[in-house]
Amino acid sequence: MTLSPLKAPPITKLADGRYRIGSDYPETTGLKGHNLSVGFCELDKNGLLLLKSGFIWNGVSYGLDTFDAMMPSAVHDCFYRLMQYGYLPKETKPVIDRTYYQHLKKWKCLTLRARLHYGVLRLFGAIHMRLSRA
Repeated sequence: MTLSPLKAPPITKLADGRYRIGSDYPETTGLKGHNLSVGFCELDKNGLLLLKSGFIWNGVSYGLDTFDAMMPSAVHDCFYRLMQYGYLPKETKPVIDRTYYQHLKKWKCLTLRARLHYGVLRLFGAIHMRLSRA
């Protein structure tokens, strides 16, 4: 599998406002030591995440759905789902949130905006996870 930085898969906006990717999307992450495959997400022990074609997510939480944040938000949503349903321990949240920040920077998101996204995640991410699980 070839990693292609800054090459997003085709993304379709659905009628309900969510998004669906149209081809597989591999991304290197900082989350190592896990090996799992759940639905449209696969994570290997080296931290390579594969979002499979058809993966659906809600876009950027607490921000604008802009090109530089779409794939980082998809990766982050996948990780939060895996954590919500017990496939990843809750202790991985800080690594997941830092990975989101690093991906925003990789996708050329302005530093101030990336820091704002990261700060919001640190403050509200755990609350959001609890509410969406209820």
